[in-house]
Amino acid sequence: MSEPFLAEMRMVGFNFPPRGWALCDGQILPINQNQSLYALLGTTYGGDGRSDFALPDMRGRMPVHRDAEHALGSKTISGDHTVVATDVVDSLTVERDLASRSSSTELYSGAATEVLAAPYCAVNFCIALQGLFPSRN
Repeated sequence: MSEPFLAEMRMVGFNFPPRGWALCDGQILPINQNQSLYALLGTTYGGDGRSDFALPDMRGRMPVHRDAEHALGSKTISGDHTVVATDVVDSLTVERDLASRSSSTELYSGAATEVLAAPYCAVNFCIALQGLFPSRN
């Protein structure tokens, strides 16, 4: 792995942070021991800004781009995503042109008969605690 930028986030398939990285689990860090990282993150993800700041909390979340609806560091909940199953075998509607699909098109039909167990986290997010300070140009 090449040297990361400080505060760079990466997805990993294991449950521990590599050396020089921390899990993105919202932990609070002291500013006096992480001044460069604080200079990049500030209190965007929490902390009081005098003695401590927080890392992003990506547990059970996915990153999205920043726009008018999503401020940097916001925790948006976009509805219930319960996984359900049905016993109808031939309920899949296949469409050749996915670009022409409207939002009202249902890919699965039939009544849901079973609520499945909540999906497990397949990846963890880590943030670089050491690395190159990114330049602005």
